[in-house]
Amino acid sequence: MPVSGGPFCLPCRSQVCGNGYVKERLIRLLPCCIAAGVILALCIIRATGFLEPIELLTFGLRAKLALRFSFPIATNLAAVELDGSSLEMLNQPEFGRQRFPFPRSVYGRVISELKAQGAQVIGMDFFFLDLERDYVENRVENLSSDEYFARELARAGNVVLATTPAHVSDTDIELLLVPDLFRTSALALGHDGILGRGSVHGVFRKVTAYVDDKACGARVWHLGIVMAAKALGLDLDHAVVNPGSILLTNRTGLKCLIPTDSANRCYIDWSVKRPKRQPDDSVLGGAFAEYYIESLLRESGRPVPSRLAGRLVLVGFAASGQSASDWGMTPVSDKTPLYLSHLAVANSLLTNRFVHRTSWMAECVLIVCLAVAAAFSGWRLSPLWGLGAMASICLVY
Repeated sequence: MPVSGGPFCLPCRSQVCGNGYVKERLIRLLPCCIAAGVILALCIIRATGFLEPIELLTFGLRAKLALRFSFPIATNLAAVELDGSSLEMLNQPEFGRQRFPFPRSVYGRVISELKAQGAQVIGMDFFFLDLERDYVENRVENLSSDEYFARELARAGNVVLATTPAHVSDTDIELLLVPDLFRTSALALGHDGILGRGSVHGVFRKVTAYVDDKACGARVWHLGIVMAAKALGLDLDHAVVNPGSILLTNRTGLKCLIPTDSANRCYIDWSVKRPKRQPDDSVLGGAFAEYYIESLLRESGRPVPSRLAGRLVLVGFAASGQSASDWGMTPVSDKTPLYLSHLAVANSLLTNRFVHRTSWMAECVLIVCLAVAAAFSGWRLSPLWGLGAMASICLVY
């Protein structure tokens, strides 16, 4: 009879085997436990917004990748650039040696010509925030430069003027006032997108959809949104603002849903490229000086072709190395003329196609699926095959 408690006692052998089995199972379940912890941690981090800067930085990589594909661009967009060649041209003696910043009468002539060529809506990405002195050499038809500019604004009836913030904080934005002479003559006001608000490393990724400006007591929408809304007949006064979206409708039943974040900002779709003034450009391009000269030709009675029938025309600054500059960093380039942001936002509204951020719930589901796949590969596969599976999962993501 075996001695109870000896080294070969059957109960002791069973206990050793059982402990080994439990340890083996725990080791095999360790990846699942790690995956569960990672899932919980990532969901908490996503909910707190801790990874938002990383999300915005990787957005640039995805935006550049998207440029390799073709996306719908509205066929009625046009850009008039005040570039270096226009500055040199207008500084010639035959055009009065106009120097930047130009008298307002110069802009008035260009607006008159754009309207005469059939522009449906004209957006001015320039700031007219004060009144000029009445110099005799700048008078046109016995009107001061400002009076002539205001008259052409009223005659055109389709010009959207731009304004920009005087003060920006996390909770409040105060816009600079546009003189009543110009504000009451223009079709509407639009802000410039609030560059820098919520940006990371100075990269222009989002625009603020609207600002409830206390100074003027009105809601001021982004310039690109105003231009597209006027063209589509969308009712901005009765926009339905919900958490995460803004719904715009018109009388024919058209609905445009703009996805926004908690600060009423929307992503810019940078698939709209700067026009090269070639026949295959998706956006019709033209030089500021070209339309100024054509206004003089039209005034003298000479025939001028009309190229802008039914188009939304954005007049922007594209010169570099001047006292004024409107170039900046975007997700797709380190140097981009920022007037394109207005055309990009207008295009999103015209085509009803926006950059959507995946919802918080969908991101959490994606995190869970990837973590489960990672746990399975680490549990069932050898280290080498598991590493390959993880690399494949990251590539697919």
